[in-house]
Amino acid sequence: MGRLLSLAAGVQPDVAPADMVSVASVAGWPAVGIWFDGKTWSDTTSREVRTRLDDTGVIALDIEPVIPSKDGNDFAEKLIEAAAVIGARHILFTSRLKDQVRTTDRYQRISGNNRNDRRLLPCFGCASSPVANGARAFQRLHLYTQAQWL
Repeated sequence: MGRLLSLAAGVQPDVAPADMVSVASVAGWPAVGIWFDGKTWSDTTSREVRTRLDDTGVIALDIEPVIPSKDGNDFAEKLIEAAAVIGARHILFTSRLKDQVRTTDRYQRISGNNRNDRRLLPCFGCASSPVANGARAFQRLHLYTQAQWL
């Protein structure tokens, strides 16, 4: 089985999610990452993306990102529901929080809410998370994730 490559969600930040599927299709990509903005995403957005995926045959490899916030409004539950509707295989999770325990706890809570069999992938070392903090938090998340997928 070969690796599935996708057009990354962040390469065209001004393109709407459904249009990003079309961009990927026209460019010959078999899969696409979908950028989720919890402030603007709606049920209509989910339906439009799903329709475009069906029409083009492009696969939604992932939807991103869940970024825990200090105020607790990271839209994770809304993102998980959108992932189920569009059929995204993975959900990307990163954090800007300096509190590693809080980051890990949020990851675990989100994992418990993810009843749609989407893999919740920790993404540390990304532009949005401090690398040193991410490396330490990754060790905690890696142990949790291993247990979750066994």
